[in-house]
Amino acid sequence: MYSYPGNYLEENPTIERLAETLDKLEEDALEASYPTVHADREVLVRFDQPIELAPGKEKRMVAAELTDRMEERVQSMLDEMNAQREKQN
Repeated sequence: MYSYPGNYLEENPTIERLAETLDKLEEDALEASYPTVHADREVLVRFDQPIELAPGKEKRMVAAELTDRMEERVQSMLDEMNAQREKQN
């Protein structure tokens, strides 16, 4: 039970987190094979434009800058996808 953080579901109670926790519990307690099927799933994969790196910078600066840019782009793509989903519903 050490691997079940007490506030994991509480801090962001999504269907995905609930299903993940149930899968983990079933795997641990019932020795069920993972993943168990609770509902149909849909996956959408999107790729963004490549990020160009400036040559000659210190590796730590490049890594930090790259991480920031990737986080911003991924969040932007997620925001767009969520807005599109809301329009469809």
